[in-house]
Amino acid sequence: MASMNVWSVSADLMDNFAGNTSQHMLVNSTEPSGVTARDDVTTQHDVTSRDRLIPDGLMLYVTLYLSIVIPIVISAFGTVTNVINLVIFSKMGVKDSMTVGLWALSLSDLLVTVQTLGSSVCYLANITTPSKFMNPILIQYVSLCWSQDLMYLVSNWITTFISLERCYCVINPFKVRATFTRNRSIAAVVFIYAYHIGSYLPIFATHKLDWASEDASNFSNSSTVMVVSYGANRATIHHAVDILNGAVLPVIQQALVIGSAVCLSYGLKSSSKVRKHKQGDDVKRRSMLSQKESRLVTVVVFLAIILTVCNTPRFVAVYATLLIPEMYIGRLYENVYVFLWALTALFASLNASVNICVYLLVNLSFRSRFKQLMCPTSSTKTMSRDSDSPGISAIYK
Repeated sequence: MASMNVWSVSADLMDNFAGNTSQHMLVNSTEPSGVTARDDVTTQHDVTSRDRLIPDGLMLYVTLYLSIVIPIVISAFGTVTNVINLVIFSKMGVKDSMTVGLWALSLSDLLVTVQTLGSSVCYLANITTPSKFMNPILIQYVSLCWSQDLMYLVSNWITTFISLERCYCVINPFKVRATFTRNRSIAAVVFIYAYHIGSYLPIFATHKLDWASEDASNFSNSSTVMVVSYGANRATIHHAVDILNGAVLPVIQQALVIGSAVCLSYGLKSSSKVRKHKQGDDVKRRSMLSQKESRLVTVVVFLAIILTVCNTPRFVAVYATLLIPEMYIGRLYENVYVFLWALTALFASLNASVNICVYLLVNLSFRSRFKQLMCPTSSTKTMSRDSDSPGISAIYK
């Protein structure tokens, strides 16, 4: 089965681009060859450039820009902005369900962007200084690609949790604080991390970097190269994790996000009317809560839209890989396969990098904190005016 880990596919792609042979990835492997040929290594067919839907010459530029140049720029930007997000949310206080979710989302996005930046650097090193002795692609494959996929899925599920919390707030506004408490939200985030780490541990345990001789029959006189050693049951584990975390659960998660976004869009107006009825004797307080609620919902809707758009290439790539046998490296639709997964990796990096734009656009408290962080002297005068709630000024003191 072909891998549905976007960064694993990118590693195969960059290995081919640099002209390295994929056989170095499988020395000392005890996996059945019939499985690994469709799993981690290139199975070459008599396919010429004329047979491909996307010419090989064009794919060189796709590889260079979609897997190296643009991801380096986006992930560097995302690393900086997610650090800023963490600093601002920490200063605002991680005091309720919403801020717990946004802080945790910024942390997982930071880990995604840092690892994406590291992967792109490995790809670049593989092209500029290719070496069998110290292969950057194998280092990336073992140390980064699976943890990148893990953290990206964590980010997706945290966004889903935030969407569900806001959806419940609109549907049942008077019980949301009792239901989605700070401690319960922390527990939910911990569970999301624990599940994904636990589900990927078997993969981490079944492959490792190793050293081997290029000529197995004459070890003493042949050069030593870096290889990846695989465990006997690695193909089965890889297949199970790919199906569950790559094809099944993401569909459920995306359906929940879309459903929550639709519910938020249609339910906010009626929920605000209920609040007005319950708090009719406090017009000033009522108006302020309605405005704050609207902004929070807008933030979540924007996050859901970004997630849905950025995950679309991933779903296309996953199900094209599952349903079309020739959609793999070394087969008829190799270049289409490579293009889809390179695009998927690019959008995944983008998804983990742009949330700060939503916060700055919609969240006035975040915007005030950002101004204070970037320019402390000039931001002091505008903090009160940009506050989301009467208690926000106290946070800035």
